Amino acid sequence: MDNSICPDGMETPEQQLERLVALRTQDLQSALDSARSLVDQAPCGLLTFDDAQRCVHLNQALLGWLGHGAPGMPLNELVAPRSRDALTAHVEALRQSGQSEPVDLDWLRVDGSLFRARLASTPVFDAEGHFLHGSGVVTPLDAAQIASAQDSLLRSITDRIPARLAYYDKNLICRFANQAHAARYGKLPSDMVGSPLSQVVRPDILPDILPRVAQALSGQTQTFEAARTAADGSTNYFEIHYIPDFQNGTVEGIFIELHDITERRRTEEFVLHANQDLEERVRSRSAELFASEQRYRLMVDAIQDYCIYFVDENGGITEWTESAQRLHWPYPLADHGPLL
Repeated sequence: MDNSICPDGMETPEQQLERLVALRTQDLQSALDSARSLVDQAPCGLLTFDDAQRCVHLNQALLGWLGHGAPGMPLNELVAPRSRDALTAHVEALRQSGQSEPVDLDWLRVDGSLFRARLASTPVFDAEGHFLHGSGVVTPLDAAQIASAQDSLLRSITDRIPARLAYYDKNLICRFANQAHAARYGKLPSDMVGSPLSQVVRPDILPDILPRVAQALSGQTQTFEAARTAADGSTNYFEIHYIPDFQNGTVEGIFIELHDITERRRTEEFVLHANQDLEERVRSRSAELFASEQRYRLMVDAIQDYCIYFVDENGGITEWTESAQRLHWPYPLADHGPLL
């Protein structure tokens, strides 16, 4: 019996399967078109690339920025030569470990000009763990964004440093201060920026540091130690550096670096006092021993009826009393051989 023909007009199982597959394919194509439309309309640049680092798809935003790009195009051709090693390392890390840090690249427009943008990618693997493709988001970075990112990184680093760091321009206006430096004056780093040096430093300290600041602004690095009184009245000691900021041969400001050496100074003072105490004890003990030796010698020299000799292990005379000297006069005892 032929199952492909149904006498009552009903679909055969094969026809039903074909119709369901067609409907499913239509639904999937519709979903794909919708997703592609969303990708192409996204305000950021989107791309996908395969295992061979070839472009699979670029959305309209990225194509608009670049002015070129097509499926099958090597990914490296989208960026400037100086960024290609970084891009290759980014994709390779994604393939090997499944993750890779975002990377800032110089992207190449069709007219040869460049623009700076950050690429953040995620991978897709098959059930066996083989890399299928990567999807990347391209976000342009303007100069202000780059400067802000760099400043945030710099502040994050310097705020973790115990040394007090600051930068003053040639007009002695604070342009940067780390957390430790600002905390010394009971302020936040943001409160320090824009403040003149004369409003930051106590008036009694200004006469001491202004000549050194002037030397630094003239191009001479200054390194010195100074004592500073803390808010609680205690005295702290600092090793201070004023370093000129040369730009195109001209000093545009100074870097200020202060290291707290209070514990080191206290240790040095403790050692100094301990050495002085030890020296005084040695002098006192030496004086006692000298006085004792003198008393002993006077007592020995006062003996008239006995002669006392000091001899070494060979029997040679090394020292004698006045009474022994008188006994052997006029022959010096030094001319005598062994006593025994």
